Amino acid sequence: EKARKKRLSTTMNIRSLFAFLIIAVVGAQEYAEYGDDYAQQDNLYHDYAMRQQEKETGKAGGMGLGKLIIGTGVGWLAGAKIHSDRLRKKLNKKHQEEQKQLYTQYYNDVYALQEQNGQLVQALEQMGVRMK
Repeated sequence: EKARKKRLSTTMNIRSLFAFLIIAVVGAQEYAEYGDDYAQQDNLYHDYAMRQQEKETGKAGGMGLGKLIIGTGVGWLAGAKIHSDRLRKKLNKKHQEEQKQLYTQYYNDVYALQEQNGQLVQALEQMGVRMK
């Protein structure tokens, strides 16, 4: 009976070991297949690392300073356009007010001169001097 139990135990151990090996091999095959697909698809970090290395050696990313200078120039021109438009509007309004004031002064001066001429003509007529 002991021999039979020992043989049964050994058989069970061999079957368990065989089942474990089958599961391990099948699992490893699935993982290997997954790993191969993943390795082919995932090169994102590799691309990132290559780009960083190229930046350090000066081969890539050379437009960084150029982009900064171009962006600064465009921003400066846009700001100049905005501020010059504001200044133009402000000066136009100021000049219109000055022009209106100048025309008003001119009109008043001409009106005063016409009245003064009329009074002088009247005074001369009273004295007996005829004008045209």
